[in-house]
Amino acid sequence: MAHGLRLGDCRVPNTAKLMRARMVHAVVLMVVACLLGSTEASAQKRLEVLATIGPWPVASNPIVYNGRLWFSASVNGRNHNSADLWSLEPKSGNLQYERHLFSQGAGTPVIFQGLLYWPHEDPRLSMGYGAVSVTDGETWGELEIPTAKTFHVHHLVNWGGTLVAATSAWQAGLQASDDGGATWSEFYDHPTEPKRVSRLNSPAIVLGRLYFKLRDPSGTRLVRVAEHELAEIAQWPQTHFHSLTSFNANLYGIVGRRGTASIWKSSWKSGRRTSQRLGATYGHGDPVDLFADKDRIWALFAQSKGGYVASSKNGNSWQIEATFEGGTPHELVVAPQQILVTGAGADGLAVVWGIKGTALKETSQGYRRKIPAPFRLPPSDAIDWQQQSDRLNDALRAPANFRNHGREGLREIVRNIAALSPPPEFFASQLDAAMPDI
Repeated sequence: MAHGLRLGDCRVPNTAKLMRARMVHAVVLMVVACLLGSTEASAQKRLEVLATIGPWPVASNPIVYNGRLWFSASVNGRNHNSADLWSLEPKSGNLQYERHLFSQGAGTPVIFQGLLYWPHEDPRLSMGYGAVSVTDGETWGELEIPTAKTFHVHHLVNWGGTLVAATSAWQAGLQASDDGGATWSEFYDHPTEPKRVSRLNSPAIVLGRLYFKLRDPSGTRLVRVAEHELAEIAQWPQTHFHSLTSFNANLYGIVGRRGTASIWKSSWKSGRRTSQRLGATYGHGDPVDLFADKDRIWALFAQSKGGYVASSKNGNSWQIEATFEGGTPHELVVAPQQILVTGAGADGLAVVWGIKGTALKETSQGYRRKIPAPFRLPPSDAIDWQQQSDRLNDALRAPANFRNHGREGLREIVRNIAALSPPPEFFASQLDAAMPDI
């Protein structure tokens, strides 16, 4: 009886033994669950500091090109601000200084027909023209965007084989080039009240359609480029947003500022657009950037002493892929077997986090166009600077050259002389000359 009742060939266990068996089973399940949990945690990658760069405090605008991570280092978010361009090979840790930019920091770069294009503004040459530096990874060329009054070139986009630049001075505009930036045409100029400002930022292409965040005196809203106009998307929050990203035929973005930000998704189905805030299934961090590849959408999150990277196949359920610490994250790039984050280090220097010892795959170049011929400076001693001085003084004597703020004559003359790299005292000496008799 102590071991149960036998009924024919069946044996009925007693209650105490059954309970013990169930308890053992429950404990086994708990142990398995813990093991699975630790396996999932161990699958999360730990991002290490791959590089710190001074003197600028923020690394931003990351892009993978020719097996290296390229990025800018600057005082982020300030107009008319210098910046340096760098490239990093993550496996070896080789960090290479590439280029200095003299104003605006740098805009968002793009790879177009095998070349890397960096938008910016160089006040030494542009004087109201947009500027773009272009490279094949070794040689550099300089391009101008003269089709609109431009202080900033915020973004470059490859829109169906056309290079599109988002520019601004006071008015936002779009400039287009069909020959790799050698020549440009004005595509759109946003109507803006005098003494007010408008901007087009955060471009994204979804199903061949080009979207921007538009900010002007009327507010902030999502717009789509339609022919040579902008069409407003009413089903999107009309408040601060950024990091527009295309994934799986949907548009994603981060709505709100740090501390209140959330990820939103906009879909177009059956001729109807819907936009919704995604539930906070991606953890307790503050979303700061989005990135998409062909399989997943990735999100970068900031926390008090670092942050983490999460991914999703559908935008609804997320899993943490990597964590890091030691600074404030700004932007994210994901490549095969590599996760790279740029931002501001806790030590006040620009920083790049990533997976140590993991190389970036060489990007397939396919067709690579030739760099438009860069401007070649003649030897300084081969230039008759007195002749250039006389030419400038003649221009200053002609009132017609001052029309439209000098855009109809004087600016072009000064620009051409500046491009010849004159002696340091050249322009200063003009101030000592007698005022022209006009």
